[in-house]
Order: sequence, then C-alpha cells, then structure tokens
Amino acid sequence: DRNRDCQIKYVAPTNEIEELVAEVWQEVFSLEKIGINENFLELGGHSLTAIKIVSRLAEQLDLTIPVSIIFERPNIAEIAQYVEQRILTEMG
Repeated sequence: DRNRDCQIKYVAPTNEIEELVAEVWQEVFSLEKIGINENFLELGGHSLTAIKIVSRLAEQLDLTIPVSIIFERPNIAEIAQYVEQRILTEMG
C-alpha cells in the first residue's frame, strides 16, 4: 500500500526481540515487511489480530503476554521493549 509507505518511514528492527515481534506481525498481517514504529490499528489490527500476535509471541518466548499490551503499546518497538522487561524480570 503506497499510502502506508509514505506516511511512516520504514525503520528496521534493531535487536533480536524486535526482529521476532516484526516477524510475527508480518506473518499475521501478511505483509513483506513492517517497520518497528508502524501502528497496529493503522495496519488494520483488531482484537482477533491482537490475540494471534500475543499467542504466537507467547509460544515462541514461553512468556504470558496480555492482549491489552497490543493496544497499550501499539507498535513493534514498544512491544519489544515490554517483552524485554518481562524476560529480565522473570530471569531476575
């Protein structure tokens, strides 16, 4: 979608967690690439999409992630940050 490309400059994932989250989003939204700052709702995300994303992330990371986090932090960068904090908390 050309409009989407013009509105937000593509920013690639900067670490492993962002890459993982981006891969899940690309799979769920059926897109070739999604920048880490793109908005979940602007991509057409809704509650069912959020559930798919959360369950796939939970599966891959062995981590329980609330669905609400997708709406509270609606981009890959923020979700990755949340996931990193959760991993550190559970390890510590």
